[in-house]
Amino acid sequence: MVSSGLWHDSANYFALTDKSAGILIYAQGFKEPLVEKGDLVRVKGTLTTVGYTTDVNSLVIRPASPDDIEIIRKGETLPDPAIIFTDSAKSQLRNLEGSLVMIFGKISAYDNETITRGFWLTGPSDRDFDSVSSGMRVKFYDYAGIDISALGDGSFVAVQGVLIQDNEGEFYVRPTIDEDIREQTENRILFLTTIARKDLLTPTEEEPETTKKEESRDLVLPENVEAITWLLSSDNDFLSSRISGASNGKEVFACLYKEKGTRTKNYPPAIYELVQGNVSSKIPFPGEAEFPYLKDNVLLFAGRILPDDQNADWKIYSYDTATKEIKTLTSESYDQIEPVISPKKDFLLYSERRDGKWFVVKQDLSSGEKTTVAEDARSPTLSPTGNDLAFQHWNGKDWDIVTFNMRTGKTTGILSSSFNEFSPVWSPHGTKLSFVADYRGEVEVFIMDLFDYTITAATKDIFLTTNPFWLDESTLGFTMKTNLGWNIVKTSTSLKEKPSSESISAEEKFIVSPRFAFPYLSDNRILEVITKEGYSQQRARLMGRTGNAYELSQIAEHTYVIPDRIPEGLYSLEVLAASSGVVYRQLEENAVRVGSLDESFTIVHLTDPHLDLLSKPENMLLFERLLNEIRAESPDLMLITGDLSSSALAYTTDWEFIKKKTIEYCDFPVFIVPGNHDTQRSGRINGMELWEEVFGPCYYSFEWGSWHFLGLNTADSEYGFVSGVVSEEQMEWITEELKRIGREKIILFGHHNFYDDRWIFFEETEQRRELLDLFTRSNVALALFGHRHSDAIDYSLNTLSLTTKRAVETDGTLAYRRIVVEEGLIIELVEVEPKGSSIF
Repeated sequence: MVSSGLWHDSANYFALTDKSAGILIYAQGFKEPLVEKGDLVRVKGTLTTVGYTTDVNSLVIRPASPDDIEIIRKGETLPDPAIIFTDSAKSQLRNLEGSLVMIFGKISAYDNETITRGFWLTGPSDRDFDSVSSGMRVKFYDYAGIDISALGDGSFVAVQGVLIQDNEGEFYVRPTIDEDIREQTENRILFLTTIARKDLLTPTEEEPETTKKEESRDLVLPENVEAITWLLSSDNDFLSSRISGASNGKEVFACLYKEKGTRTKNYPPAIYELVQGNVSSKIPFPGEAEFPYLKDNVLLFAGRILPDDQNADWKIYSYDTATKEIKTLTSESYDQIEPVISPKKDFLLYSERRDGKWFVVKQDLSSGEKTTVAEDARSPTLSPTGNDLAFQHWNGKDWDIVTFNMRTGKTTGILSSSFNEFSPVWSPHGTKLSFVADYRGEVEVFIMDLFDYTITAATKDIFLTTNPFWLDESTLGFTMKTNLGWNIVKTSTSLKEKPSSESISAEEKFIVSPRFAFPYLSDNRILEVITKEGYSQQRARLMGRTGNAYELSQIAEHTYVIPDRIPEGLYSLEVLAASSGVVYRQLEENAVRVGSLDESFTIVHLTDPHLDLLSKPENMLLFERLLNEIRAESPDLMLITGDLSSSALAYTTDWEFIKKKTIEYCDFPVFIVPGNHDTQRSGRINGMELWEEVFGPCYYSFEWGSWHFLGLNTADSEYGFVSGVVSEEQMEWITEELKRIGREKIILFGHHNFYDDRWIFFEETEQRRELLDLFTRSNVALALFGHRHSDAIDYSLNTLSLTTKRAVETDGTLAYRRIVVEEGLIIELVEVEPKGSSIF
């Protein structure tokens, strides 16, 4: 009933029906095979009620691998949906869960901005479309590509989708494509009430009243978090996640309302003054009021006087906390929310929605003149001087945070990763910026120190938090999901003292990745740093080739944001980590590349330099000359496939020289795997152990654009075999990697060519056959090897296997191969020598 990728962007999540019932399919960890709506499929797996995180209660089959999902044929006709009322009995709906249904009614609680989107739809049997307590949730995720921008609160719609039971036992409808949500006239909705299934209104059995346990008023909060409110949500009537606070350092106001039955319960959408955590007086506004902002005695908010009128707009109002006077500040026929006021109170900034897009607008309070500051932007916040503005900006994929200088008009990116970063709020003295992001898998509040751009989560452990506001420079308030429901809390923002270079006790090798020969490719401004067990990361910096040092923002134990102020390029990584009370430092050269990974790129492949500098010092100049020529090619990355030396006695000298000169000449990432001459054991020298210390892991994978690169260690033995050997551990890793990659394109690189059937370069023929079998079943387009010291081409089904001759020949000849990829296609394979080139 739904194609792969529309319900989850990193798992194969869909739903099946056989016209009598339905069931969910949740394949965590893989996305293959890609099924399409209308496919007839056969699925096997474990039967459970635990699928995706929020879909816990409906029946789910969990396949173990892509082989458990078989597509039999395509183009089957789906059954017609069951047309149901939103107040149908739960006991009846259980028989329809996982099936195709249609609900209809009036929209409220419309949300088209967050990751989880949708609305509350009220279509009960008594035709009371304002009785939201008789409604049902419609939910989908932003990557589903469903456009509801033309809808809003008050719209009448009919929605088709799959009926799912969530982790709170509530049913909701999950649409799959745009056509599943259709706007309707009220008359059409009334007609649907005449054909909807009334038999589902009567419970199939006596539905017992839920025995209410005595609700605890004890509010449980994490360390260093204090309550501002102690609001208790019940099962049938709970405070919304959109409650929010505002403070001027002395007074605190809060927007409070209940998610269900908001117009009839204790807290309609309105703004209240809080006194010692208790709800005090409500500001006298005749309608809904949200988005409070408090500056001195001026409380700004967005209000809607006729909330039941779908044509009513949100406008900006002010409330004088001393005189109790309310003024209307805007009058345009657009929704205007999220107001802030300048320090001199001479202009406003707010978010305005028109023609389906958000704009940040400046309005002069004397003349009323309006100026659009930014498009595809919202949630403005002003610095204490009023000279700088920060807001969230939509980049086409996700929300970023940018700053805008009010005098020069210059826009500067401050946070733009592959995650969503939004709702910025400047601290009263301008030293910090709070914001909301989904870095750790949930929506949370974070604080950025504007001196060094480091980032700290408002809570150490992961809690749902949103809507930040400042009480003073060192105290941040925000909305938090607690054991009692949504409440407004506060925490101290005094950032922990970071270790300085003076506190470092010793240099130590503790970084597992990234490494010099396995650099991290960051196209999304995120960096993952893995350290050995027992080391706690304290801080990290990127060190530029010209000496510039850039502090990184740590958002999780191993994860950092690379701020926008850091230019694209190749960097060394400095990490400070503590172990047993001691702070250690490691500098890993050329270990991080920041920049886009385009579909067009150039690779340089070289192999078998066999420098042996102790006996052949002339190879120093030859290798430098080789690197100088490669630098002139301006490649995007370089692959080196082993045999840097000829014997274990030369490892230290040769490897240190290669590393030093590669750092000097290469301003692009270099990936290296060992050959059989690099993994030998001689006396105390263990080749593989030394390799991991100097270069990094012996085998690994990475992605560039749509290409998957697999670097293999075909000399995976300490016994110095001349022929290829791959350990059992590496074979298991290869198998798992190929499962993960599926049918996507692969470039393979290693030392021994197992595709070559003229020269058998593997110690065990059976292992060579096993490798061929594994890779033949995958989409390996290109494989690059060394070892045989000559150029060779082998074709194996769809794989082009290339062997390149020695990088530094005994007669002084230099060689490398250039591979050019344009728009995802390999268009050129060139073996390059100083005297000439030949194109294959």
